[in-house]
Amino acid sequence: MIELKILITDDHSSLREGIKLSLAQGNWQTTIDEAKNGLEAVNFVKVNDYDIVLMDISMPVMDGKEALIKILEIKPTTKVLVVSMHSVKSEIQLLKKNGAKGYILKEDVSKDIIPVINRILNNEDVFNLTYY
Repeated sequence: MIELKILITDDHSSLREGIKLSLAQGNWQTTIDEAKNGLEAVNFVKVNDYDIVLMDISMPVMDGKEALIKILEIKPTTKVLVVSMHSVKSEIQLLKKNGAKGYILKEDVSKDIIPVINRILNNEDVFNLTYY
């Protein structure tokens, strides 16, 4: 069984809980940390190595776009999957340009998070809104 260390970053505890439930369906053992905003995520990344960081865009203190850039400055090999309710193409393209490895809509987390994470862990970028 694969062991993964994951950071879930979202300002809504209910979404973090939902993601954890969805991750439990995967063929892996997970260690999960949680951050409520981008600044907390950056601070977690400074002292931990994660297999994947799940990141919302719209958060207080520091949004996901700024946190993505800072995280990749600290640890350039970090794989960041953006989890958002927004599907603006220009925004998604900017996230990809800034180093995100994938993008998934919050409404699709329960059915698509496992295949999306598997693809990212296999060094694929996942930005199309159909995911596969």
